[in-house]
Amino acid sequence: MDTSKGFYLELDQKLYALRTHYSMCPGLKNEEVLEWANFFLAWSREAVKKCGDWSLENLKNTENFIKNLEKAKMGIMGAEVLDRVMGEASLHLNREILKELRREEEKKQPISA
Repeated sequence: MDTSKGFYLELDQKLYALRTHYSMCPGLKNEEVLEWANFFLAWSREAVKKCGDWSLENLKNTENFIKNLEKAKMGIMGAEVLDRVMGEASLHLNREILKELRREEEKKQPISA
């Protein structure tokens, strides 16, 4: 992979670490979910600077989730929503990485007549 695209590896590692540690904390209360959501918001802000259109939608969804979580009285449901949102971000990031790898592979293949 082109080393100028190394930010993908960094984003992927950060999201993986965040999701892994979050999954080790079952039964979180809203205040605790909010802390994790803020970590994910920081990741989302970084991703929006470097990734495709999906990252902007992800950022907006994360900001809305945090606003709703600050007001809401939901508990476990909030934890499940954050888990789902992080999973979707991971899926989109992996798709973008794969697309970039395919693009690079196509550039390397010689054009035959």
